[in-house]
Amino acid sequence: MRQELYLINSSEIQAKVANSPWLERLLGSGTNDLAMIEELYFAALSRPPAADERDKLLEYVTGKTKAALEQAEAGKRAAEEVVAKRRGEFEKAKAEGDSAEKTAQDFEKMIANAKAVVAQAAAALAEANKTAEPRRQEAAEAKQVEGLAGNQMKPVEARLAPLTQAVTDATAAKAALDKALAEARGATTQAQQVYDAAEKAAQEAAAKSKQLAEAPNKSADEQKQAAADAEGKRKAADGAKAALTQAQQRQQQAQAQADGASQKLAAATALRKPAEEGLAKVKNLVAAAAEVFQMADKGRAEAETVVAGAKGEADKAAAALKAAEQAAAEKRKLADQAKASRDKLAGEEQAAAAKLAGAAQELEAVKAPPTPAQRQQAFRDLLWALLNTKEFLLNH
Repeated sequence: MRQELYLINSSEIQAKVANSPWLERLLGSGTNDLAMIEELYFAALSRPPAADERDKLLEYVTGKTKAALEQAEAGKRAAEEVVAKRRGEFEKAKAEGDSAEKTAQDFEKMIANAKAVVAQAAAALAEANKTAEPRRQEAAEAKQVEGLAGNQMKPVEARLAPLTQAVTDATAAKAALDKALAEARGATTQAQQVYDAAEKAAQEAAAKSKQLAEAPNKSADEQKQAAADAEGKRKAADGAKAALTQAQQRQQQAQAQADGASQKLAAATALRKPAEEGLAKVKNLVAAAAEVFQMADKGRAEAETVVAGAKGEADKAAAALKAAEQAAAEKRKLADQAKASRDKLAGEEQAAAAKLAGAAQELEAVKAPPTPAQRQQAFRDLLWALLNTKEFLLNH
C-alpha cells in the first residue's frame, strides 16, 4: 500500500516519466503507435497488450474515436445523398417541363385531324347499325325456339328424377348387403377354424383317455382325469359346431338378401333406361336449337361489335378533341410549374453542396493526425497509467 501511494503521489516519479530519455528516444525513433504501445506494455508489465486494450489505447493516442469518425463519415454521406437527390429532382423537373411543352404543341396540331375523324366515325356508326338490325332479328327468333325446346326438357327430367333416385337407393342398399355378406363369410370362416381346432383337440383328448384306460400301470385318478378332460373338450367341440352352424345360416340369409338387392338394382336400372333415352332425345333437340341460336347470336354479336367499335371510335375522337384542347392549357401550366420548381431546386442544390463541403472539411479534421506534442503527451500519460496499475505493483 505504501508503495502504491508513493507511486501515485511522488512528484519525483512523475518528473522521471515526463523527462524519460528512453521514452524520448522511442518517440523520436519513428516507431508507429501500435509498436509504441507494445513497447510500453513490455517495459512496464512484461507482456503485450490484450486486443481490447490495444484498440482502446490506439483511439486514445491518435485522438480518433471510432464513433467520431463514423459520425463524420455519416454526415458526409448524408450531405452527398441530399446533393444527389436535389440534382435528380432538378433534372426531372426540367424533363417534365420540356415534355409538357411538346405535348401541348402536339395536341394543338391534332385538333383539326380529330374533327375529321369525328365525321368519319359518325358515318361508320350509321352504316354499322343498318347492317346489324336484320342479324338482331334473327338472333331473337332463334332464342325463342331455344326456349321452347328447353321447356320440353323439364317434364322429362321430372320423370327421370325418381327413377334415378331409385337406382341410387338400390345401389346403396346392394353395397350395404354386399358388405354384410362379406362379414358373414368372414364369421363363417372364423367359426370353421374354431370348430376344426376344437374337434381336433377333442379327438386327441379322447384317444389319450382311451390309452390311459387300457394301460394297467395307470392309476384310477389319472384315468378319471383323462376321461373328464376328454368330455370337456368334446363339449367344447360340440359348442363350436353349433356356432359354425349358426354362422353358416347367417351367411345363407345374407347371400339371399344380397341376391335380392342385385335383382332390385337391375330392375330399377331397367326402368330408368327408357327415361334416360327420352331425355337424351330432348337434349339433342335443345342442343340443336342452341347451336342455331349460337350461330345467329354470333352473327348478331359480330355486328354489335362493329357498331360498338364505330361508336367507340366516334366517342374516342370527340374525347380526343376535347382532351387536346384541355391538355394544351394543362401542359402549359405544368411547364410553368416545372420551371419554378427547377429554379427552386437549383437553389436547394447549391445549399446542399455548401453543406457537403462543410461535412467534408469536418471529416478531414477528424482524420487529421495528432500534433507531435499531443502524441508525446499521450504516450507519457499511458506510461504513467501503466506504472500505477495493480499489475505493475504486483510484478515489481
